[in-house]
Amino acid sequence: MKERKKNPVAVILAFLVGAAVTAGAMYGWMKSTDRIVTDENEYNEYKAAAEHYEKLSEIENLILNDSLWDADEDTLLDAACDAMLKTLEDPYSRYLSEDEIAGMESSLSGDMVGVGIRMYEDGEGRLSVSEVISESPAAAAGIKAGDIIEKIDGKKTGTMEDASSALFGEAGTSVSITYERDGDEKTVSLVRGEIRDSSVNSVMLKDNIGYIRIKTFGEKTAKEFSSELSAMEDKQAAGVIIDLRGNSGGLVDQGIAIADALLPEGTIVYTEDRNGERENFNSDSLCTSLKYVLLVDGETASAAEIVAAAVKDGGGVLVGERTYGKGVIQETVFFDDGTGVSLTTREFFSPSGKAINKKGVKPDIEKDTGSDPDRDLQLEAAIAEIKGSARKG
Repeated sequence: MKERKKNPVAVILAFLVGAAVTAGAMYGWMKSTDRIVTDENEYNEYKAAAEHYEKLSEIENLILNDSLWDADEDTLLDAACDAMLKTLEDPYSRYLSEDEIAGMESSLSGDMVGVGIRMYEDGEGRLSVSEVISESPAAAAGIKAGDIIEKIDGKKTGTMEDASSALFGEAGTSVSITYERDGDEKTVSLVRGEIRDSSVNSVMLKDNIGYIRIKTFGEKTAKEFSSELSAMEDKQAAGVIIDLRGNSGGLVDQGIAIADALLPEGTIVYTEDRNGERENFNSDSLCTSLKYVLLVDGETASAAEIVAAAVKDGGGVLVGERTYGKGVIQETVFFDDGTGVSLTTREFFSPSGKAINKKGVKPDIEKDTGSDPDRDLQLEAAIAEIKGSARKG
């Protein structure tokens, strides 16, 4: 463990892990009168764990009993768990507080309590608003996409996870947001409310071209996408544009299901763990007959990149900018106290074996958004491709 003797917070976490090991070693023990009986192997495991974590136990007791400053066991535990995950120096492996778990589950379900803001971290490390959900508290207060979130409840914003956690809360409670737009700062007070937002929206454009936007990959995304795609097939659309711009990912199985709806039989994605053990995820022979184009940008990440990479390898067309490059998968473990850990456990690759992590997926037609706020040059290029040489799935 890095800097163990200099990091009492991380030390306490190791002690708590040791306590869990000890509890596991005690499983199956039998009590007979005033003695506890176990087999030799279990006893040796317990003894080794107790010896290994003795110093850590002493440090915990020092902090709780002798520190000049008051220390709360639960607060120490949360901070310690967070410290241990940070030693991995992996931006995606992190400790999840009870509030963060609740917020994540609400976001994936499509029903949440908050203010109706989606954010991303821009190239300068600032938190920028990517979307404001219609009829939300944020929309009513005038917050717009592109605004920079500077403070929440008067405190400077930290990571995107910290900011998201601060915005979630109980319905009816207030939160203040200070944001910057065009060099000017403004602070607004918002009342959190129930936000219901579909992860998939669609519309028919001119010339009978369908447009489907996938904002995130939640629990219902694949089902919602299938419904919208089927409706466009029924209308015999000339083609469909699938917009993954600003989509930071979500549930991997939902991304795989959407790629399956677009691609014929073959590999969608494969993953590898630390030992090189490979797992393939394949599509069946059923897929849409519509021509389609994917829109991607620098905020297209994770599960969205699984779709993008599979479509590109499968002969589909990507328009826009190189994707973010988050080609790793996290496993979330939930604890009984409502907290959890999100740990990076696997890396994923395109069907042809291309690495995506820290590289992204390069579009077939590279196009920036342009400087005219009234025009979407990427969307225009996708429409032109549908009308011209877009290939079938």
